[in-house]
Amino acid sequence: MATRRLPQKALLKAVDASIKAATTTETGRTHPFYGFTPFETRRDGTPHPQRAFFYSECRLQAVIAANRTGKTYSGQQKARCLATGIDPSRPGYRFPLDPGTNTPFVIWYICPPDTVRKQLDDLKRGFPRDVKCKAHYSAGKERIVGEPTPERPNGWEIYVKSREKGLDQFQYAIVHAIIFDEEPREEIWTECQARLVTTKGWLIITLTPVYGSTWLFQKLEEMNPKYENAAKGDLGWYSWSIYDNRTLDDDAIAFFAKDIHDEEQYAIRIKGEYRTLAGDAYFPPEILSGQRKDHLRRPEITLYFDGHGKPKLEPYTGQDEGWMLFRKMEEYRGNDVFVIGADPAHGVGKDASVAQVLDAMTLEQVAVFRDKHIEPWDFGVELAYAHKFFNSALVMPEMNMDGNAVYRALKAAGCFRIGRRFDYGGAFDEAESNFGWLTGRHNKGTAFQELLVSMRDRNNGRLGVTIHDEVTLDELRGIWRLKDKRPGSQGIGAVNARDHDDHAMALIIALQAVYQAPKPQLFASPQHGSEVDRDLAKMLDSEKRREQRLRGMANPLFSSSSRRGSI
Repeated sequence: MATRRLPQKALLKAVDASIKAATTTETGRTHPFYGFTPFETRRDGTPHPQRAFFYSECRLQAVIAANRTGKTYSGQQKARCLATGIDPSRPGYRFPLDPGTNTPFVIWYICPPDTVRKQLDDLKRGFPRDVKCKAHYSAGKERIVGEPTPERPNGWEIYVKSREKGLDQFQYAIVHAIIFDEEPREEIWTECQARLVTTKGWLIITLTPVYGSTWLFQKLEEMNPKYENAAKGDLGWYSWSIYDNRTLDDDAIAFFAKDIHDEEQYAIRIKGEYRTLAGDAYFPPEILSGQRKDHLRRPEITLYFDGHGKPKLEPYTGQDEGWMLFRKMEEYRGNDVFVIGADPAHGVGKDASVAQVLDAMTLEQVAVFRDKHIEPWDFGVELAYAHKFFNSALVMPEMNMDGNAVYRALKAAGCFRIGRRFDYGGAFDEAESNFGWLTGRHNKGTAFQELLVSMRDRNNGRLGVTIHDEVTLDELRGIWRLKDKRPGSQGIGAVNARDHDDHAMALIIALQAVYQAPKPQLFASPQHGSEVDRDLAKMLDSEKRREQRLRGMANPLFSSSSRRGSI
């Protein structure tokens, strides 16, 4: 039976009706996906950065905007445009297709953990009826799956991920676009960049800079100084204030801003400017850049120890935990003198236990150890094995928190070359035990200052610390002079709670071991190191008791009975 063909006029009318049904809501209004149009101009008539953001062809894009300016919605709309391959605000424009794979076009949308479900709902709600897709709400695998279209012949998927997931959740995947809503941890950012190397995809972040000038801003600024509102290039940087939101009137803005009296908070939340909330960066960018330019390198060797402390050496293949050596084996001379500074952690996957190995003669970083899951006792045993491997190196562990377990493990494993600390008055520290490093208000600032001076000396061609490890350099970038003087910070520390200073602390401890260790102990030969250390320990204990006795004669507060204790 032959089908009756509609007259051309009726056919066009039916097509128009279908398009209208797909692009409008149940109330008859234009669907937000099709109705969205980026702002063309600011209030003063200048071009609006939001338009530049949507029209940009930069593969790395950063939207730094105030609160209530539509930055999150902009990121969501960008995700929908990339998923469908079209931008309704630019009729006829098509985003590039999947570059030569048979897999779906994959987008990661990474956001704070408490917003995952809401963001998934908002993303799904933003697709019109003619875009066939389905939301999946399984915990940890929240995603939207779209059917194939001419623009995306293999379909598409948007995975909504928490930025607080473990690093393993951001590995081993083919991804074509990644969008961050607010700033992630640095290691997550770095891993996501790696996911886009093959696909040459988009990396986009939208945020209000509530943490101030963090590592992210420093990395972005290093890429390209001519970034603002860029249409092409490595980086497109787009910033707008609440006054640039043309949907808000003056009364609404005034109501939102009325309780913000702090100048810095006003600059951040109203104007969208990033500020150095923490204070000032402790290590000047030119010093860190000099170290990175001249000395940054990949490790040469991975070092393992078996249960008996026997070393096993393998070529470095990219792993990021354990012992990593920056010299080839033939470059380790038999008469080299090494020190090991160690910053232990609890071993629960948050902070890392870190050890830094320095050449005591050249102050070169020759090895680094890091592990987020090693327990303090096992870390101490690992340090004892490393002590033997590195020519009976002097070991200086931090004694705060888990340091006592590390110290006892070192002794149990046969390491007697454990550094002793001095106070900055020239006398021995009068704690129960003066083994190891004890971080406090009296020494943290000075120790960081001495590291800064040493790095500056090295950049100027003089004897000073040489840093090869990228993670260490990245951490030093996040060390600040803190304005708020948080408890235990001594006015110096990581810019916010998500940053770490484990590598920085281990490095300053290693440097202090070089500066403070008695020379007979530091330069003892491997054959006689233990004997020297035992003799030195007896001498030091004798001197300490003598000093306490003399001081006790003048002041009863320093009597020997008040300082009783054993090592």
